[in-house]
Amino acid sequence: MTTYDAVYANPTTAIAQYGAPTVTPANAAPVVAIVSPTVGTTIAPSAALTLDITDDSGGTFVVARLEIRTGGSSAPWYVVWKNGAFCAGFSGTRTAIANGYRYEITCDAGWLPGGVELEPLFVDASGAVNT
Repeated sequence: MTTYDAVYANPTTAIAQYGAPTVTPANAAPVVAIVSPTVGTTIAPSAALTLDITDDSGGTFVVARLEIRTGGSSAPWYVVWKNGAFCAGFSGTRTAIANGYRYEITCDAGWLPGGVELEPLFVDASGAVNT
């Protein structure tokens, strides 16, 4: 991954920063759903990528980092959201929805045409980190 933060690349550092992950069987991990482009299609360079991140268990969570790759498996990963804000080169909106957030993200330089892959990192209120 190209624009990768070493804090998240090292699980030991992540645990030191957020605390040891805890597992509560009734508290499922948040779910990511790509709203647009639709599954099986590709994204145009100037299009907005829309995705919903929800947690049906009612738990509080924070999207600590969101990485996106478009254009196939050899394309680079980009960190588009980190620590509560869009990263340089990306813009969009984050809107509260039932049990989560909707993100509409554009790449200022244009997405590479192709399929979309996501790599989200969630941190819930108790400090549990998904990996």
